[in-house]
Amino acid sequence: MAGIEFLARKAAAKIPGTDPNKIPMVGAIECFCTLEEKRFGMAQYFLNKDYKDKYEFTNQDGGAEKQPLCETFYGRKKWADALSKGVGYAIVGLNTVIRMVVIKSITWVGCDDSST
Repeated sequence: MAGIEFLARKAAAKIPGTDPNKIPMVGAIECFCTLEEKRFGMAQYFLNKDYKDKYEFTNQDGGAEKQPLCETFYGRKKWADALSKGVGYAIVGLNTVIRMVVIKSITWVGCDDSST
């Protein structure tokens, strides 16, 4: 199933006006690649670049295909994870800066910062 989904995505990317980066990578490809990662172990899977392996499967016409099913999936997953973690760290950093500015401002003005 992952192979058929891979070929469908590849065909959809060739349609004029279609952005291949906006075609979702969920379903059979995600399930297959996640299971392969668990089967090899995460460290070995990425250090040996096993995600670039070409897998053999049967296409819709009954012919044999050999394609790197997980390479695109993990390429996108890597960027999505980095972006989400980067945004999280940026928010924490911004909150820290704002907190320090507010504390310095209260100290500089000399206001009492306790409520009674």
